Amino acid sequence: MVLSLTLGAYYNRFGFGDFIQNNHWLLYAITVVLGVLMVSELPLAGLKISGFRWRGNEALLLLLLLFALLLWAVQELAFALIVVAYIAYSIAFRKKKPRTELQSEITHYEIYCRNRRHAP
Repeated sequence: MVLSLTLGAYYNRFGFGDFIQNNHWLLYAITVVLGVLMVSELPLAGLKISGFRWRGNEALLLLLLLFALLLWAVQELAFALIVVAYIAYSIAFRKKKPRTELQSEITHYEIYCRNRRHAP
């Protein structure tokens, strides 16, 4: 992602080089966001296609089409946008994990403790 932003600033398409050089707060925000993402435990979606049919793979195939369009349209800036789109896709289409028995017991215990504190 950083390489993509550097290439975008170097080739200065769409005025991105001037924008990034004059906006130091954007660089600070990018640094913080990338630092947080590097240490976060965000479960990312797999890009495995199950069969060659449209049904069941709609979101993934549309995401791959978006990747191709971004590569064609904005060239060197596409990689940064692809990373953002992939993270958004992973958050939007993540599957919830079933609760384990231990997590269930902890939740029941927390509820029990809260109820005891508020009891007369």
